Amino acid sequence: MTTSEYVPHLDDVEGAGLSPTTSHPAYVAAVPDWFWDSGDWRAPFGNDDGNDTLRHLEKH
Repeated sequence: MTTSEYVPHLDDVEGAGLSPTTSHPAYVAAVPDWFWDSGDWRAPFGNDDGNDTLRHLEKH
Protein backbone atom coordinates (compact mmCIF):
# COMPACT_ATOMS: atom_id res chain seq x y z
CA MET A 1 0.00 0.00 0.00
CA THR A 2 1.35 3.44 -0.88
CA THR A 3 0.72 6.57 1.07
CA SER A 4 -0.17 9.74 -0.72
CA GLU A 5 1.52 12.97 0.17
CA TYR A 6 -0.73 15.58 1.78
CA VAL A 7 -1.14 18.63 -0.43
CA PRO A 8 -2.91 21.54 1.28
CA HIS A 9 -5.32 23.59 -0.78
CA LEU A 10 -5.21 27.03 0.78
CA ASP A 11 -6.49 30.28 -0.65
CA ASP A 12 -4.02 33.15 -0.74
CA VAL A 13 -5.72 35.91 1.27
CA GLU A 14 -2.91 38.37 0.52
CA GLY A 15 -2.93 37.71 -3.23
CA ALA A 16 -5.64 36.15 -5.33
CA GLY A 17 -8.00 35.27 -2.49
CA LEU A 18 -10.56 32.67 -3.50
CA SER A 19 -9.19 31.11 -6.63
CA PRO A 20 -9.71 27.90 -8.57
CA THR A 21 -5.93 27.60 -8.85
CA THR A 22 -5.54 27.24 -5.07
CA SER A 23 -8.68 25.21 -4.33
CA HIS A 24 -9.13 21.45 -4.36
CA PRO A 25 -9.66 20.18 -7.93
CA ALA A 26 -12.82 18.25 -7.00
CA TYR A 27 -14.32 21.39 -5.50
CA VAL A 28 -13.38 23.49 -8.53
CA ALA A 29 -15.14 20.96 -10.77
CA ALA A 30 -18.31 21.14 -8.66
CA VAL A 31 -18.89 24.90 -8.41
CA PRO A 32 -20.06 27.22 -11.21
CA ASP A 33 -17.76 29.85 -12.73
CA TRP A 34 -19.58 32.75 -11.06
CA PHE A 35 -18.61 31.31 -7.66
CA TRP A 36 -15.10 32.75 -8.03
CA ASP A 37 -16.23 36.30 -8.89
CA SER A 38 -16.29 38.34 -5.68
CA GLY A 39 -18.38 40.97 -7.46
CA ASP A 40 -21.20 38.56 -8.32
CA TRP A 41 -24.08 38.70 -5.84
CA ARG A 42 -24.55 34.91 -6.14
CA ALA A 43 -20.98 34.19 -5.09
CA PRO A 44 -20.60 33.26 -1.41
CA PHE A 45 -18.44 36.29 -0.68
CA GLY A 46 -19.80 38.61 -3.38
CA ASN A 47 -22.44 40.26 -1.18
CA ASP A 48 -22.45 41.99 2.19
CA ASP A 49 -23.54 38.96 4.21
CA GLY A 50 -21.04 36.70 2.50
CA ASN A 51 -18.24 39.21 2.85
CA ASP A 52 -18.98 39.64 6.56
CA THR A 53 -18.94 35.85 6.96
CA LEU A 54 -15.58 35.63 5.20
CA ARG A 55 -14.05 38.33 7.43
CA HIS A 56 -15.34 36.56 10.57
CA LEU A 57 -13.87 33.27 9.34
CA GLU A 58 -10.53 34.93 8.67
CA LYS A 59 -10.44 36.38 12.19
CA HIS A 60 -11.37 33.03 13.70
